[in-house]
Amino acid sequence: MKNKPTIRTSKHTPNSPLALLAIILWLGGMGIVTVAITSLLLPTPNTYKYILSTVLVILSILPLPKHDKQQRLGWMLGDWIMGRAREYFGLTVHLSNASALSSTAELHCHEGKGGVILALEPHDVLPYPLFAFNSALDLVPELPNGRGLMTSIVFKIPFVRHIYIYCRAGDVSRKNFSKHLKAGHTVVFIPGGVQEVILLGDDNPDEIILYLKKRKGFVKLALEHGSSIIPAFSFGVDGSYGYWLPKGKIVEKVGRAIGFLPMIFWGRWGLPLGFARPNKISMVVGEAIEVGKGGKPGKPIKREDIDPKDIERVHDVFCEKMVELFENHKDLYGYGGRTLKIM
Repeated sequence: MKNKPTIRTSKHTPNSPLALLAIILWLGGMGIVTVAITSLLLPTPNTYKYILSTVLVILSILPLPKHDKQQRLGWMLGDWIMGRAREYFGLTVHLSNASALSSTAELHCHEGKGGVILALEPHDVLPYPLFAFNSALDLVPELPNGRGLMTSIVFKIPFVRHIYIYCRAGDVSRKNFSKHLKAGHTVVFIPGGVQEVILLGDDNPDEIILYLKKRKGFVKLALEHGSSIIPAFSFGVDGSYGYWLPKGKIVEKVGRAIGFLPMIFWGRWGLPLGFARPNKISMVVGEAIEVGKGGKPGKPIKREDIDPKDIERVHDVFCEKMVELFENHKDLYGYGGRTLKIM
């Protein structure tokens, strides 16, 4: 008997002043910093330049909080931002099998039990749909302690880096990834990464490209820690931004090196480097893939002892499940005429 999905919805209030303020703080940060730095190059009063320069330097060197106690007030701000973002995007979370996810969490979401890797697609211009799994929203209570991981360059930008930390995000380095898995957290990231941004706007606009064939590092981490992998797909994220994307090998190399593609993008009201258009976002979450042989829960393995055949085996299942997730739900969420391509 097929399990009945669990669907949790949110009101969609993109014009709420509080929702707009939250989104400006969260996704408009890069635009704010860019305008601030640009204004220093313009003929403005020296007093203004001195004050602004001082503020930017302080925000650049101000230490990031390292412990939960240091983040308490920041988390209050981050939780408020996430709550308003939920309303701005009218977030819907669709769980294919909520009870199975609860069982997965009971097995893995404890210290030393491997945690859970929630692999979300697609990336699009900015990976903001990661926020759907923020624990403050309580939209997916089946998967506790959600942590969104993304490119480390975000955590080098003044003002932006603190806001993202307060929204319970972190850099996607292997060290940080492993730290959260060891703690039994739900680690949310987008495996396609910046390469999917490079592939945006290719020949067929109705085709969604996921860059997954060579993305196997997270599978190796899952095998190393005995983690389970959960595929998820966000409908509605494409079209959140308009963009102009320079092409060429040099641009691609720079993008891969810094973890962010040099490009021009604009969101609501055409604001450059601004906050996203209020597209309604629907997040579909599949069932867990256990990495042990025969679909059984995996046990931690030393990194050097991992069999490449096991990496291929689990990765193949993940790609199959991601395609299945898209195909089974695309009509429901307005993607009926679109196709998915894995590269």
